[in-house]
Amino acid sequence: MTPKLVSITEKQIRKAHELENIFKKFERSGLPVKKFCDVNNIPRDKFYYWKPRYDDKGIAGLIDQRKGTIHKITDKERKFIQETKIKEPYKSGADIADDIYKRFGKKVSSSQINRVTNDMCLNDSVGRKPGKILKKLLRVFNNVIAGYGLVFGAMNALDGEKIILDTTLQSLENISDNKLLENSSFRLHKHRTSTLLRYIRTLFLLPLLDMKRPIDLTGYEGKTLGALTTYSEEYSGYKTTDRFLRNVTELGISEVLGKELARKYCKTFYGVGFKDGLIIYIDAHMKVVWTSKNIPKGKHGMMDKVVTCLKEFVINGSKGHPLISSTHPGDRHMTKEIFNAISRLEESVGKEIVKLVVYDKEGNSLDILEEFDRLNQNRERKMYPVFLFKQDKYDSEDDFKVRYYENGELRYRSVKEEDYVIYKANKKGEVVSKVALTEIDYKLKENKKRKKNKEVFMVPCALVKTVKDGKLSPVGTLMPYEEIEDPMSIPDIYYARYPNQEAVFRSMINHSNLNVSYGFKKNLVENRTALRKLEDATKSLNHNEKKLGTAKKHLQDVQDKMLQRMEDKQQKLMVFNAKMNDIKNAWESEKDQKQRSKLRNELDSIEREKSAFEDKISDEIMCLEREMLNLTQKKKAFTTIVEKKTNEVEKYKTKYENELLYEIDTEMDHLMLNFKILHENALMFAKERFFPEDCDLGIDLLIRYFFTHYGDIKIYGDPKGELMVFVLNRFDSEEHEKMMEHVCKKFNALSIRTADGLLLRAMIKTEG
Repeated sequence: MTPKLVSITEKQIRKAHELENIFKKFERSGLPVKKFCDVNNIPRDKFYYWKPRYDDKGIAGLIDQRKGTIHKITDKERKFIQETKIKEPYKSGADIADDIYKRFGKKVSSSQINRVTNDMCLNDSVGRKPGKILKKLLRVFNNVIAGYGLVFGAMNALDGEKIILDTTLQSLENISDNKLLENSSFRLHKHRTSTLLRYIRTLFLLPLLDMKRPIDLTGYEGKTLGALTTYSEEYSGYKTTDRFLRNVTELGISEVLGKELARKYCKTFYGVGFKDGLIIYIDAHMKVVWTSKNIPKGKHGMMDKVVTCLKEFVINGSKGHPLISSTHPGDRHMTKEIFNAISRLEESVGKEIVKLVVYDKEGNSLDILEEFDRLNQNRERKMYPVFLFKQDKYDSEDDFKVRYYENGELRYRSVKEEDYVIYKANKKGEVVSKVALTEIDYKLKENKKRKKNKEVFMVPCALVKTVKDGKLSPVGTLMPYEEIEDPMSIPDIYYARYPNQEAVFRSMINHSNLNVSYGFKKNLVENRTALRKLEDATKSLNHNEKKLGTAKKHLQDVQDKMLQRMEDKQQKLMVFNAKMNDIKNAWESEKDQKQRSKLRNELDSIEREKSAFEDKISDEIMCLEREMLNLTQKKKAFTTIVEKKTNEVEKYKTKYENELLYEIDTEMDHLMLNFKILHENALMFAKERFFPEDCDLGIDLLIRYFFTHYGDIKIYGDPKGELMVFVLNRFDSEEHEKMMEHVCKKFNALSIRTADGLLLRAMIKTEG
């Protein structure tokens, strides 16, 4: 019997029609119930509940007349559910519903509780439960920097401390140096895992604590470090942390550790398959070292001077993440390290992943380009450079050519204005720069000096030209010309190195202690700096001596030629004078006027011939005098240069024989560079994975507003701890608090655990 309409609401009627449409659709589909429900996203329990009622009474059976009131859960109650579930993860929805009734006097169903905990990613894992374990609150650290927990969690999400711990333990197992084990100051093999983790976490957290080196721990008085490293108020001090760092340095694990971490970074940030290949950016960071010892120097770009330093070569991915690094003395050149760095990265992943290698002007070298060609002959995935040309590789726009085909034959012509397309425009729509796809002979300058056997090495190039002043910025590559569909793509890839590498370096300087030096141990080495300068000076001396010898020979040839011309002049004039005297004598003795006139004409002709000869020989002598003067000046200049180079050779020979050169042992710096890269990647991971996609705050502001936010840290579980909760204080800004709620949800969804098994959770402190 159909229920009375007066007792039925419009909502109940609408719901009944919706259910009726579902069952009619089911009957038409002919699908099994399971598949139909899966395809249409309908809960099967809902289907089985209403289907018999529909079959029995039709639409009347679909009128929902179940009694009871469904209460909406308020924000305050949601906070209570979140806090309760974090404290007691195995507590059921029914138990939490009872707690809500006791505290708020409101009845809610267990299914409502489960939906809330599911939204918060706090539901129990699937499978048999070990039983309801009531986690005891072991320790509370009040008024600490709970926001550090987000970075600490990001580091563990990257398996940072686990990789460092495993690499250390593996190295200790394989250690073969008994002298090292017998050394009383070496204690790594005596430490428990928890002690090793304490030191690892301390070194990682130094930048967050605004510390540079272990010695800065001397003045630390806070509780946050102890809470995160030992789950107590105790923390590692300067002496023990410094000894740990020195002991790990003695293991020599920096390169192995860098590769292990790089494998995780690549997998986390760029996926597993690398189907499309990876664009990498490689550059060297110059880290100034202050020392009284003579160590190798390098040219510091920002300071624009040669300084004592270390070079840290870093590869960044296409999204800016630093992936792998190496540390070298300051005189290490980019061209010597590019392929070593690429090899280390691909070895860490175990496959060829690099597609494009972007580097700056320092890597400009024909040898580098030829090496790319050679490597690509044996690679499955081709690898091409993208770089900015040095100014010394071209003179003007005329050196760049545009290819075209005529009768099927490849030809080149000069760049025309119509070859350019708009590259950049300002906010007013005015064109700022244009770009054209061209090619240039990389050996152009060299070929201009040659007269024979000119070799050509054509390089595709995106020629960027500013409209205002016509300045050229050629970006070269070895990508096949036919594969470059858009000339703008090449400069786009190159100029992306500024946000993806230069900006990351600045961020690491500010947040991860990139400029801080650690290794002060120095080893005496051959003075290669003086040797290199001695070789260059000797080569230059030999070259200039050769030029001086050539100038002397040319000068002697000119002098000999001058003497010969003077003798020729004297002899010729004597001949002319003799002829003229004979004619004069004959003229004086001749009486016949006709004959006298003939002799007079003959005398005039010889005088003209003599005058012409004198003019010609004078011009020749004058030219020889000028040439002799130039050669004399050249000889003098080369003599001065040879004297200078001889003094330089003696100077550098003395330096090479007597001046000591020391080289900083880079193992500790490289080891700590791995920690710095892990710290930077943890910050970037936290920003990318925890915060909303539309969050436009930089790392600086995230640290200021969130990562350094105060709160409490709570440890729950058995005596060793099973759960660590970062309870952040309420935010003054409603926008920031809403964002942090999103962060906590994302953070908790990852179910991050530390290397010693603690589950990490984050929440905002509830009212009251």
